[in-house]
Amino acid sequence: WKVVWDASADTGDIGCLDGNNGTPDILERIESLVERDVPEALQTAEYSDRLVLVTEAVLTMRNMVTLPENAHNMSDFYPLKDLVCIILQLPPRDLLAELKHMALDIAEQLTPFVVLDGADPLYRSLLAQLASDDRGTILTALRALGRISVNLEATNKLPDVTPAVLRRIAGWLLLNDDELIDACLDFLYQYTAVAPNVDRLIRTTVPE
Repeated sequence: WKVVWDASADTGDIGCLDGNNGTPDILERIESLVERDVPEALQTAEYSDRLVLVTEAVLTMRNMVTLPENAHNMSDFYPLKDLVCIILQLPPRDLLAELKHMALDIAEQLTPFVVLDGADPLYRSLLAQLASDDRGTILTALRALGRISVNLEATNKLPDVTPAVLRRIAGWLLLNDDELIDACLDFLYQYTAVAPNVDRLIRTTVPE
């Protein structure tokens, strides 16, 4: 991937990211890529060293945006949003799990300062994490989604939440997990603030 800052340049190349306006088709570009057939247990020393450097770089950014002032400043830095989308779309590999969790942490810090509609790649990426079976992934994704535009006047509409996801959230409320229950209730609080969402929730779940 290469970030292009020249507004007049053609960013149609699959590997060129628009640093000024973001890359709205980043998910489609990623879907067109073919995963390399390399055993996870067999990696070169060069690959391992590069992965360590990448992980440390993402950790630095994660730590940076934990300060609200930094998160606010970085909320309109499009390459960071593209980066989060790219990391969350990486193949399911144990050695990438830490990287994905840090990307979700970054998203959780950024979303209070941004407005995300249903077509936004970051929103779609976060919503897709709710299909995971990893508790940490689900928890952070729920928090990130529930906090979209919380520091702005815009309403967090949470569009395109599928019936399957709503049923999963209803099921998580029955678990003996206070932290997860809190995240689910916060999400539902935001979700049900939009009238069409209430109708969808009632039709696809058992509200009682």
